[in-house]
Order: sequence, then C-alpha cells, then structure tokens
Amino acid sequence: MTRQCPKCGKPASKSKPFIDGFCTHCYFERHPLIVLRRDPEAKICPRCQAYYAGGRWVHQITQADKDHLFDMVCSLLDSVFTPSQPASFEVQLQELPEGPQAKAKKLLVDVIAQAEDHSYKEQKVVTIPIIPTLCNQCRQSAGGYFEAVVQIRTSAGKLTESQTDQIAEFISNRLIASDLPLTSVKMAETRGGFDIKCITGRLGRTLAKNLAETFGLTQKVSSKVVGRSREGKNLRRDTYSLRFPLIQVGDVIIFKDSPFRITGLRNGRYILTNLVAEQRETLSPKDLSELEADFLNDEIQTFQVISVEGDIVQLMNQEDYSVYDFPRPERELPIGSMVSAIEWNKRLVLLPKEEEPVTEDGTE
Repeated sequence: MTRQCPKCGKPASKSKPFIDGFCTHCYFERHPLIVLRRDPEAKICPRCQAYYAGGRWVHQITQADKDHLFDMVCSLLDSVFTPSQPASFEVQLQELPEGPQAKAKKLLVDVIAQAEDHSYKEQKVVTIPIIPTLCNQCRQSAGGYFEAVVQIRTSAGKLTESQTDQIAEFISNRLIASDLPLTSVKMAETRGGFDIKCITGRLGRTLAKNLAETFGLTQKVSSKVVGRSREGKNLRRDTYSLRFPLIQVGDVIIFKDSPFRITGLRNGRYILTNLVAEQRETLSPKDLSELEADFLNDEIQTFQVISVEGDIVQLMNQEDYSVYDFPRPERELPIGSMVSAIEWNKRLVLLPKEEEPVTEDGTE
C-alpha cells in the first residue's frame, strides 16, 4: 500500500521521501527553516555608521557601505535563526540607504534557506528596524569628553606644512589600522602646532609613543584630575607634550669639533654622519634637543659635476662658476649631476644624501 501525506494526500516516492510521516512540503510548512528566536533590530551610530553586534560596536573603517551593512545583517541574523532542521542561509539586501547619514528606518532582507538533508528551499523577507544609537566613542566625542591630549610643537617656531600633513596622515592611518572611528580623536590647530584630543587614555598613550618613535620627537607626560565618576573615582587626563628638536634631518652642524649632517631617522633615533671621517653616530631625540651645536647650513654650496677623469672629479660652483678638482669619492657622481658641499679646513667636503624614510618594520 502506497503511503500518503495525511495533510495533502501526496504519495511518497524514492525521490521525495516523507519526514515524520509528512511530505517534505507539508513537514516544512509546520516546521519552517526561517524561524527567528526574537525580532532582530539594528543599532547603527548615525555619526560613524558603526553597528552593535555581539556585545560590541563594529566600526566601518575602510569598508564600502553595502559591505558594512551586509556584515551587520549576517551578524544579527546568525544570532536569532533557530531552524527546525540543519540548513544553510543566504541573505541579500533588497535596498541600500544612500549616503553616510541615511535616514532609513528599516532594512528589508531576502533570506533563502536550504535544508542540508533534504531538497527543500524556503524564502522569506525579513524586516530589520534601524535604531539610531550613538556608539561609545561618538557619544563621548559629542559630549566633549576626552581622556588624553597629545600636544605637538616644534622648537623652531611653527610646524611646517609638510610636518602637519605627515602627522595628520599618520594619525588617520593609525585609526584605520586599530578599527577606531575618526571621531575617536579631535585635532585642533594651535599657535605653533596642534593638539590631538583622544577619547581614551590608551589611545593617547599609543599615539604619543608611535608619533615620538616615527618622527623623532621628545616626549613629556603630565596628568591632572579633571573630575569624579559616578562611582566616586577620580577622573584623570594625561597630557603628552611632543616636540620636534631644533636640529632636524638635513641640517649640518659642528659636533665633537667635526662637521656632521643629520642624514636620517631610524627606530626613533637620529643618524649623524661625520662628513670628514664618513662615520655614523646615533642620538636620541632628547639628546639631540639638548645638544648645543653651531649650524653650518649657511655654508652649504651647490656644485655641478662637469667631468670625471681617473681619480679626479671637476665640480663647478653654481654661484660664482669657479671650478674645483675633487678626489673621486666612492659613490657614483654622474656628469651633470648636482652635489652639495661645505668648505672645512680649507677644503671641500661632500655632503651625504639624506636617507629614505623608514617604516616601523624596518623596510624602506
């Protein structure tokens, strides 16, 4: 006798076996795959577009808007799906709110479930309401609250445009690498430099350390009480004072009674090259800032290589066009190239090139 589904009357077959006495269709009508343990809701920060999932805020950083929302939907639905049978799920956003400050109140999501042990698919549109909620960082930033300040100054009056741009880019890259929103810091230009207000003390401490090592800055730290928490604990604010030394890469100075050029910065220490002995020494930013040295920058002259014959190189001064015979150095000097030199003890001394910038992992 052929078995029949007690609900729809369809007979059983080898290709369509019954499940608990019912045909596949009727069984999954009573035991659907797309079952939500609770209604999902999306908490999205209206300022930085971070979303709340798994007990933490997930920031957008470098992702496209669609990818960011898709990850959020997957995280939310994974935590609420309770299928009656083992199944795989495919989700797709029906429409995407346009613009970073989208005013959408809900997300419509197409969900397709495929039973793992049966040839059955189920499709459903799930509505996820959007609840605008400021993330922790944006809430603190909006309230003007910050735990640390990084002050960047220079011993030579005012930061150059290049220094300002490099530091701003460095901070932006640091935030991206640390999965923190740009609202975690607030940069304000001041006379001679700028201040970086950091939401957390840990962020301020890390930024100060990385800036000091990368740009060769001296560092001083101070702390003060700025209030009390609801629990009665003192709230402290750390201030990190970073300063560029007066002597910078490219400067030529008299050090240990010899001419030296600051040729680079590596692993947080300045590299000094002896122009006569062609030997290197290193100094910390603190030691360099305390160094009392005479500058020879005004003595630097520019020469053009006009000939190379044997062990002699002829150099032409670009100011008065006088010609000097110079012993051929180890480094290559192509004809027509320009070199810099100073006069020391009545003879010319070539200046070495500045080193290429070095990243923190030591690669150029």
